[in-house]
Amino acid sequence: MKRFLIIMAGIFAVFLLAVLILNSFMTKLKNSSNHAPASLSSDFKDSTYIIDGKAVTLRNGVSVSDVSVDSSSETITRFFGNEAIGDLNNDGKDDVAFILTQEGGGSGTFYYGAVALESDKGYIGLNTILLGDRISPQTTEISDGKVTFNYADRNINDPMTTPPSVGVSRYLKVINNELVVSKVENVNPVNDKSDLITVDNLASGQIIGSPLSITGKARGAWFFEASFPVKLYDENGGLITSAIAQADLSDGGTWMTDNFVPFKVTVEFNNSTSTNGTLVFKKDNPSGLAQNDDELDIPIKFK
Repeated sequence: MKRFLIIMAGIFAVFLLAVLILNSFMTKLKNSSNHAPASLSSDFKDSTYIIDGKAVTLRNGVSVSDVSVDSSSETITRFFGNEAIGDLNNDGKDDVAFILTQEGGGSGTFYYGAVALESDKGYIGLNTILLGDRISPQTTEISDGKVTFNYADRNINDPMTTPPSVGVSRYLKVINNELVVSKVENVNPVNDKSDLITVDNLASGQIIGSPLSITGKARGAWFFEASFPVKLYDENGGLITSAIAQADLSDGGTWMTDNFVPFKVTVEFNNSTSTNGTLVFKKDNPSGLAQNDDELDIPIKFK
């Protein structure tokens, strides 16, 4: 009887060890699938990426899949662009950072920061990082082993109908073949003038070209004779050009009011040698008194 119990204990110990080994293997397999899919391709637009925990394989930069087995809706993942090239894992090879978009059955368009690591056998697609829903992407940069995604988003309490106007820089880095967030910065101007003047279609850090058509609204006191000046400066403070914003009174309204008045302006300029600049919306001040001066400054980037 004693010998039988010893044999049974040995069988149970072997069984338990096998279960532990299998569990460890499955855990490693799951972790590897969440970070670096095994499939490799010579083109990063044909690689596999992890989006919200699911593997998505692109073909010519696109993937189409059913939302569920019994659903007629599809999830469409697309290569958006804004790619940057640089070494992100310190192996001396040129990795690629870029943006993917994903649309499902709803009204949202979700933007993801993505990275493909170059290897001797092809590109390795990593997990992605959600940037936001219906944001306005600007630039992607790789420097010192980190990738920065610059884009415009909304304030946390803004409805989705509000145009993106809050500048954001999201810094990511690769650790053990996993893309992680390093830092997030809000780069919006400190001087909030939203109770006096707002711009509809120009975000902080936006890339601009000429001609630039802008619309917005400002309090009546911002105008004089239904207009106010707009100035474009380079990164050294040099004046590039000036324009005049005109009150849009097509609905029969007046600029002589305390309420908001719509305006429009077109800014034309020659190609700038600067990378960065500032667009300044100045309150018209016929009095010339310094205490009546005011302005809204929006940092921009040139094409």
